[in-house]
Amino acid sequence: MASERLSVAEREAWSSRLTALYNECGCKAGAAALLGALTLSAVGLRRPQSLKDTAQVGLSAARNAVMASVAGKSIGLASRHARLQHAVTELSTRLSPG
Repeated sequence: MASERLSVAEREAWSSRLTALYNECGCKAGAAALLGALTLSAVGLRRPQSLKDTAQVGLSAARNAVMASVAGKSIGLASRHARLQHAVTELSTRLSPG
């Protein structure tokens, strides 16, 4: 059996690695992108001259924050998928006879 090629410790390590990769949701990348967007919004703030300017700046910051969060989460999920696929390929190679 292929799993006999791995010690108990190796099987546990692979199980932990694959489970962690499988359970990643992209939230860290989304949060980092959100923080970046909010930081850039804060840096880019100018002193609003009117209530209309204040509303425009606020709406722009909110829109940018949502877009950055969605993009960051998508990038995080794509990265997770690639790393999970790489790990599965690595394990498959390790378990293949020969």
